[in-house]
Amino acid sequence: MTFPSPPRCICNPATIIENGVEYPFSATWGSLFGECIYTPRQQWSSFAGVASLAGFALAFAPQFLHNYRRKSTDGLSATFFAIWIVGDIATFLGAWLTEQFVTQRILGIVFLVIEALLGAQYVYYTHIYPRRISATSKSAAAPHPPKDVSSFAASLIPMAAAASLALLKRAATAEDALPQLTMLASAPLCNTEVLVGDTARTAGIVLSWISGIMFFSSRLPQIRQIYRTQSTAGISPLFIFLLFLDNLLYTVSVLLRIDEVSTTKLLESTLPFLIGSIGPMVQDGVILFQWIKYRASPAVPTPGAGDASVEATTSSNTTGKKEDESDSDDDNSDTKSDLGRRDENI
Repeated sequence: MTFPSPPRCICNPATIIENGVEYPFSATWGSLFGECIYTPRQQWSSFAGVASLAGFALAFAPQFLHNYRRKSTDGLSATFFAIWIVGDIATFLGAWLTEQFVTQRILGIVFLVIEALLGAQYVYYTHIYPRRISATSKSAAAPHPPKDVSSFAASLIPMAAAASLALLKRAATAEDALPQLTMLASAPLCNTEVLVGDTARTAGIVLSWISGIMFFSSRLPQIRQIYRTQSTAGISPLFIFLLFLDNLLYTVSVLLRIDEVSTTKLLESTLPFLIGSIGPMVQDGVILFQWIKYRASPAVPTPGAGDASVEATTSSNTTGKKEDESDSDDDNSDTKSDLGRRDENI
């Protein structure tokens, strides 16, 4: 005779009653994430949070491939990167110090990893790759990557999606296979709270608001750059659309459990994370509109690398105008001279 093994952790309480219905905790979710989930609303919130995690991890793949094919990141704003990096660090620290929902805390880690990879690509194609091309006297035209690289990257998307769905399904059905309550006493608590000092918590609140402000304004430099150049050549529309969708899922995951957050915590630390997701979601919509509007338009030269050519053209035009004016003066002088001779003859 075999007995079911006890779960790795339990939730206290083991069940809760909502609207007259008793809901047990999800053993799988508690064991994996250290958070207690009971009701269907909490489960939907968790599903949306996990979907946003998987989505953010996959959202950057199109932009990575887009940069790799072009061998350039010149379509992306450097200010955009700088704001994003500061926001990611503040998100990671603020979410942990203020004890936000577990998906929010994990997302901070995901953001740091992705930002490090994207930042490395930005530095490589901006500073290292041009010098390599110059040193080897190769053509400036970027070769296309082998097809197997794109195929391998594309194959990761359904694999990650399948893994996410399997995890969600397991978490949803875990409560049906709970061991008997007599075995729960030997397991530790899933939702053991980590005590955070007042100083650390205050720092977490400040960092949370820094994160919210940074992410709320993160897309503005990119929107401005697209408007000035009237071109979206360096932007992957799929990347922006996935960011829009992921921010939507993140917002939904938080709002579904907003009633569990006290008013004080909501104003101090949860609100900035909502601001930092709703703001970028709206701005991503603006960038998608710009992509539709400017996708067939040639880039307009902007102050910077193209100034020399613009100044040269302006100088050339100015010189041409001066030469024309000089020729005109010479013609007028000749005409006056001829008239003078005619007067003398008369």
